[in-house]
Amino acid sequence: MPRPAVFLDRDGTLIEERHYPVTPAAIVPVRGAGEALARLALAGYVRIVLTNQSAVARGLIDEQELGRLHDDMADKLGIVGGTYDALYYCPHHPEGRAVGYAMTCSCRKPRSGMLDLALAEHDVDLAQSCFIGDSTRDLFPDVAGVGARILVQTGHELGDTSVADFVAPTITEAVDWWLAARAEIARRQRAPAPPPETDAADAPPDAAPAQTAERPHDDTPSVNDTAPEPEAAGEPHAAPEPDAGPEEAREPDA
Repeated sequence: MPRPAVFLDRDGTLIEERHYPVTPAAIVPVRGAGEALARLALAGYVRIVLTNQSAVARGLIDEQELGRLHDDMADKLGIVGGTYDALYYCPHHPEGRAVGYAMTCSCRKPRSGMLDLALAEHDVDLAQSCFIGDSTRDLFPDVAGVGARILVQTGHELGDTSVADFVAPTITEAVDWWLAARAEIARRQRAPAPPPETDAADAPPDAAPAQTAERPHDDTPSVNDTAPEPEAAGEPHAAPEPDAGPEEAREPDA
């Protein structure tokens, strides 16, 4: 059965925004990130990180070193509450200098290559899922059918926020809002439908009492009801799953 998921950015959302962090010392969880991830797990969400990591294409770090940084990140998030279930990263950049990575690819956000791979490998109900990030590209503006898009203010300075359904100070408030929105939708679904109105003058004198029909509901409701791909070579990379979840990377855009 499809499960709801929360797709999260890395830098500026889960960990502090640093300019191309390439050492464990630069991997610092955002306050409340571990606890927010733990709450999502308790609520039944698959937690998937999608991140651009052009530091690889720029020659600042290789994929093995990046993997070790993600192991470190998973450990640090777990210590402060919880971690993620899967991580996908794009190591490419059209202005890179590393052989095999300097290219225009289909996986670098906002293109949907990483998201497509995650959806192919996880049975996700996109209409009951959301995107959380510190940039509009983290919200995949061209992808339709997602439950909600949420921006956080712990990373890049926000520009146009019109694509977002909610702007939160941190991931803590983002998760608060999302879980509350989903709870309200569930409450409305459980509420009994009012009986249909009938005009007494139109009813035949010996008509049987009307039966209350339950109002049909959308099978896949979302915060928006409905919400609003890619190019060239290069493929997203799925990180091997660490102690608490897989890992992969994204790039802090400078």
